[in-house]
Amino acid sequence: MGAEALYVTCRLQNCTEANKGKPFPGFIDPNSLVVQDEYVFVQVSTSSRTIYYVSAQRDVFTPMKLPKYTLPKDLHVISTDENRVVAAVREWNQNETYNLYVSEATGVHYTLALENVVSSMGPEGNVMVDLYEVAGIKGMFLANKRLDEQVKTYITFNRGRDWRLLQAPNTDLRGNNIHCVLPYCSLHLHLQVSGNPYTSGNIASKDSAPGIIVASGSIGSELTNGNVSVFITSDAGNTWRQIFDEEYAVLYLDQGGALVAIRHTPLPIRHLWLSFDEGRQWNKYSFTSSPLFVDGVLGEPGEETLIMT
Repeated sequence: MGAEALYVTCRLQNCTEANKGKPFPGFIDPNSLVVQDEYVFVQVSTSSRTIYYVSAQRDVFTPMKLPKYTLPKDLHVISTDENRVVAAVREWNQNETYNLYVSEATGVHYTLALENVVSSMGPEGNVMVDLYEVAGIKGMFLANKRLDEQVKTYITFNRGRDWRLLQAPNTDLRGNNIHCVLPYCSLHLHLQVSGNPYTSGNIASKDSAPGIIVASGSIGSELTNGNVSVFITSDAGNTWRQIFDEEYAVLYLDQGGALVAIRHTPLPIRHLWLSFDEGRQWNKYSFTSSPLFVDGVLGEPGEETLIMT
């Protein structure tokens, strides 16, 4: 293995060699420590296999027990809300997809929630699983699942017990009817989140504006990269409306009472769009007399603000 690491705890005020705690008895894989809410996770690799351990409420470490015949090659902790762990597991027979598992309160025992969620490589070589935890509403996730060579977007409201496709909007931006019948046709969303605070990424939701989700995606039988439009829901993913037919970054102000949209483009621009009714009506606003190159927009500070930079 080469490098080895120890998980050590210590009180900040008085940290000496003598009073360091060692909650896990032995070496762990470097960079494998995850501390989140009530849980602590570590992994230990030998030449033949990796064992994943969990501690709930800072109690003893126990190996995580996935269902029989599950042999994980890789495991990511996605969420630890409400005393449940949601983990994405790449199994021995999977190359680019992950299966989602949900635990009971101790984080030890897991049941399968969704198979074959797609993943991609992030800019730093990190794995990004196409799973999005919606802010402001507990237990709500969106996931992109591969099924017979097609990738489709599914939603759950109960932390993965039930999943369903997204009903596409009835009309497009111009008011024309969209003929899109489930399960053959539905709305599919890009679920990559931005690490850059100035750009919104493909999907955004906020704790301070529960029920509002803005995302870019496409309508059809599967998720496509071309022909991307921007969609919004203000009833927590039940119904969706198309708001732009090109890629826009959308910023939440005043707890979602105001939404600001600015076009994703390498060209200079001078307009942005404002909505005060959850994206139903948009008003054009010109913020400069001569066009500017815009790298991004930022609300300062927090989502309750009315100030935008």
